[in-house]
Amino acid sequence: MDQDFYDEGIGTSKVKFAIIIIVVIGLFVAFYFAKKTFSFAINGDMTIELGSALNKDVTNYVSNKIIDVDEYSINLDEVPVDENGNVSSLGEYEYDVTYKNIKKTGKITIVDTTPPVVDVEPLTVGLNENYEAKDFLVTCDDKSSPCTANYASSDDGELSNTEGTYDVKLVISDYVGNETEATTKLTVQDGYSLANTKVNDLKISYTDPIYDGWDETMVLSYTQAFNPDDEDNYRYQYFYNLIESDISQYLPSKYSGRKIVESNIMTVYNRYGYIIGFAIRAKLDDGDYVYLENN
Repeated sequence: MDQDFYDEGIGTSKVKFAIIIIVVIGLFVAFYFAKKTFSFAINGDMTIELGSALNKDVTNYVSNKIIDVDEYSINLDEVPVDENGNVSSLGEYEYDVTYKNIKKTGKITIVDTTPPVVDVEPLTVGLNENYEAKDFLVTCDDKSSPCTANYASSDDGELSNTEGTYDVKLVISDYVGNETEATTKLTVQDGYSLANTKVNDLKISYTDPIYDGWDETMVLSYTQAFNPDDEDNYRYQYFYNLIESDISQYLPSKYSGRKIVESNIMTVYNRYGYIIGFAIRAKLDDGDYVYLENN
């Protein structure tokens, strides 16, 4: 009987010990996973291409497994974006991810590695008339404007002394140095005037800056284009006088009486880079954007 009592006591002790071990292990495991979840990790430094959409999903910035996603928040206020939510300026910017009461900071670097998308056209000049590489360039679609056009060979810039048609190879680069090449033709023709062509071409080629939704409405258009480098040109003064007035008078009739809270000037160019007019994008008090007109 004493032996049975002894065995029962030993058995009870073993059960108690086993329970203690299980509890300790359980606490350790719980602590480990709690700590692992609490000490979250972010992706750190990230690179985004200029003009691409900014991902605002916090899971894109956290590297550990997320279970309780509602406990996470992200602050991307420092990252510049346009009205469409696309990153809009090169540089390095911080972002913050917060989980419960812990905040961690990472860095977003906005880069531009995309070559310009260009459109070039053949050019005609007069005999011995000066011309530039940019005269061949019709459009240059690039986030890091302005674009710069150069000759692949300097000899291509000195072909106007003899009549004929010549192949010309161009190298077009953006502000950060991305390059693309294009080949076109130069025709030299006695009696032709490129200078006259530049001022008489009133066809819209591009604007600076570029805004989505522009319907080609200009608040001021000219009967002749002019070189933007001619800062003393009297045509500039026409525009200065206009913008110094009450520009709300140029709102389309259906918006008459509305309040303008912000305005943006767009310079409109022909294919030769000459100014043919100006547009103004106005933001109204309800957030709508309209383009001013001067009928």
